[in-house]
Amino acid sequence: MPASCASRRCSHLDTPAVRPERRGGRLYDYQNLVMVLDGAGWHQSASLRLAHNLRLLTLPPYSPELNPVEHLWDDLREKSFHNRVFDSIDALERHLCDSLRNLEMDHQRVRSIVAWPWISDSLLN
Repeated sequence: MPASCASRRCSHLDTPAVRPERRGGRLYDYQNLVMVLDGAGWHQSASLRLAHNLRLLTLPPYSPELNPVEHLWDDLREKSFHNRVFDSIDALERHLCDSLRNLEMDHQRVRSIVAWPWISDSLLN
């Protein structure tokens, strides 16, 4: 994600789930959350402090087809960027942020893409 989008324009993505130290808003405080990670080294840290309602699931090596984020990006590209041309990188970033915001608010769409049984079942364990 472009730095400007992550830091300024898409501040709605700066949630307690993603950044537990920013728990002032408590946007997702009463929901159980699962974050699925691949085995990349930058996804591992002994000093990581998780929010009380966040569970991490690590994928097996070399399995991008199991990564729900890959499917979210596929859906986003297909629905929001298909046959689109942008006048500038700023226009592209604005469209990306708007598309991510719309995706975040469409819970049924997200659930249909990422709520696979093995992910949902992890909330019960």
